[in-house]
Amino acid sequence: MPKVGLHDLMLIERRNPLGDSLVSKFLRPCQFRALFRSTPRGHSGAEVRVCGGRQQISHAITMLAPISRWFFFTVIPAVMPIVWLFSKLRARRLHPDMDVLLGKGELFLACSAFAAFGIGEILASGKRRRLAKYIVGGCCLIVLMIAIDDYGDIGLMVQTGVCYDITYEAVKSLAMCVFSILCGAMCIALAGYK
Repeated sequence: MPKVGLHDLMLIERRNPLGDSLVSKFLRPCQFRALFRSTPRGHSGAEVRVCGGRQQISHAITMLAPISRWFFFTVIPAVMPIVWLFSKLRARRLHPDMDVLLGKGELFLACSAFAAFGIGEILASGKRRRLAKYIVGGCCLIVLMIAIDDYGDIGLMVQTGVCYDITYEAVKSLAMCVFSILCGAMCIALAGYK
């Protein structure tokens, strides 16, 4: 297949019925495919095929609503107590340290909630994209089990007075929380495939 130049893309966009819409300008690479073939006179002509573009666009827009709803009404409220503690420490001119904010495994609780929600979304979805759902759901399950185990270990060590590496647990809980947010968002996106 020959390379497509800028002039060819402009020609293709002019011939496209969706060329003026805002969505097609953002999703141009996955929406259009240019195929070149020889015309009877020997000139090469451009032909455009819309390869599932409308379905991809509608699915992307449909998935944006549940993911944004989950992010704004689940993720942000779950993390807000830690942000609120940070602001209170700053207001009283105390040094907000990562050990104080995350050292007792507070993010492991949020992490397990995000992973469990993702697993629930995958279980309630259909059979399309089953392999991807198994992989992402398995990642959520692993995150859930690690978060539950680590939070239990930290609680046990705090209760018995055993010393543990607070900085390590804080960094680990932060990394796992970010990973569980990504896995949860992927679960919600894949759950749209019924």
